[in-house]
Amino acid sequence: MKSKRILVLLSAYNGEKYISAQIESILYQKTEHQVDLLIRDDGSNDDTLNILQEYETKYPDRIKVVEGENIGYNKSFFWLIQEANGYDYYSLSDQDDVWLDNKLDIAVKY
Repeated sequence: MKSKRILVLLSAYNGEKYISAQIESILYQKTEHQVDLLIRDDGSNDDTLNILQEYETKYPDRIKVVEGENIGYNKSFFWLIQEANGYDYYSLSDQDDVWLDNKLDIAVKY
């Protein structure tokens, strides 16, 4: 199968306890495909935005973080979907999940 480009859309709000584990599980997917993240912080008032910005600095070619005001998760995800373009596949992600290392590969094959 030809390598595809996958964009993971993640909306974050006060997720400092869990967000690192989720980002790591996305970054280290076992796949031949290119996996990038577009993350919107939904006005967090904990350390979430700082954590996200550290990841963006560490992986500038793979992660883009957008700081936003609190509009709620529905509108935040719709904002992300409207901004997403240029990829073969898109995946929505909760901030407090940890993905199996082959989740995206299975999804693309399906």
